[in-house]
Amino acid sequence: LSKEIGSLRQQMEHVLDTKELDRMIDESVILNSELDRAVKEGAKAILSSAIMQGACEEMYSSVQPGVISTADRYLSLMTGGKYRMDLDPRNTGLSIISDEGQKGPKQWSTGLRAQVLLSIKLAIAKEMGNGEVPMILDDVLLPFDSDRKKGACIALSQLAKEMQIIMFTCDDRIPSILQDIGGAEVSLL
Repeated sequence: LSKEIGSLRQQMEHVLDTKELDRMIDESVILNSELDRAVKEGAKAILSSAIMQGACEEMYSSVQPGVISTADRYLSLMTGGKYRMDLDPRNTGLSIISDEGQKGPKQWSTGLRAQVLLSIKLAIAKEMGNGEVPMILDDVLLPFDSDRKKGACIALSQLAKEMQIIMFTCDDRIPSILQDIGGAEVSLL
């Protein structure tokens, strides 16, 4: 953008036609505005990245071990023991272990990704709130197929024994799954 602005200014000095000069001035103002916006967005991105990096370092050192082990428990419940979180403290990335070996995020199916993310959300709510803060979920099981919904409901019912969970859903199958599992109060509206 700075090069384009400089080029326009150079061309403006050589033009005598005021219409062309006015057009170039307008274009220069627009490019300057875009440059300002790009600089502000870049600054926000740099600050956000620094804040996130600091928060992640804090989380990995103090909170992460408890969250990951709790997420492991929920993921195992959701998948019937097929998948577990990689609990190796030397691995700071998020990976899953199964009979097939270790899988990183790029190797996860859409369904497995939804299970991993839900297990982490549940674990964060449990660990960060010490089970004292209610968790409100709104249609979190939409990306799940039938088997995964049942597994997620099993994990949710286990967590519900430790903390209050309020779950809203438009899926007609969820209440019957929760009633079959037990341990959940279902209210239909």
